[in-house]
Amino acid sequence: MRSAGALLAGAAVVLAACGVLSEPETVRPLTGSELVRALRDGGHVLYLRHTRTPADAVDAPDPLGDCSRQRLLSAAGRADATALGQAVRELGVPVGQVRASPYCRTRDTARLAFGVVRTDDALVSPAPDGEQRVRTASALQALLRTVPDDGNTVLVGHLTNLRLASRASPEEGGTVVFRPDGEGATLVAEVPPQGWEDLARRLR
Repeated sequence: MRSAGALLAGAAVVLAACGVLSEPETVRPLTGSELVRALRDGGHVLYLRHTRTPADAVDAPDPLGDCSRQRLLSAAGRADATALGQAVRELGVPVGQVRASPYCRTRDTARLAFGVVRTDDALVSPAPDGEQRVRTASALQALLRTVPDDGNTVLVGHLTNLRLASRASPEEGGTVVFRPDGEGATLVAEVPPQGWEDLARRLR
């Protein structure tokens, strides 16, 4: 497992079509206590991929409200989400809006971690259709570049969405941290699964 401050190669990935012109070598990545201090000041968007699910589960989410037809969080995934939320609170990271894909596993991750959730169709995994993928990418980019009014915004979604808007590829339970400026958003760090808990232990 990578350390809690692990970053994606090229941590200063510029989101395509968002208008950010930062060069990778000019953006200093955030790690460890520096990352936590920045998040305590707010103004970031945290994209959390839902926590662990059974690898062999069937996923036929139609309709989206029917959890019996979806891949759900495993017992380990539910425990991961609860522990993640507790660690974020211990670190003193303020959380404002929490938005999640309408899928049951993303809603459950958000509720277990943060206690509240607002569903947002911009976080739904898109179908292979090209036009829908473009709309999904555009909607997600709009969320990622929006500066939070309060604390840090948390988006709980899927890998498919994120890959349309950036080159980040977090594992289940991983978090990608973006710094928005209203016109674009720069990827500044990635916290791997169990990384928040590692940070909380290290910084007590």
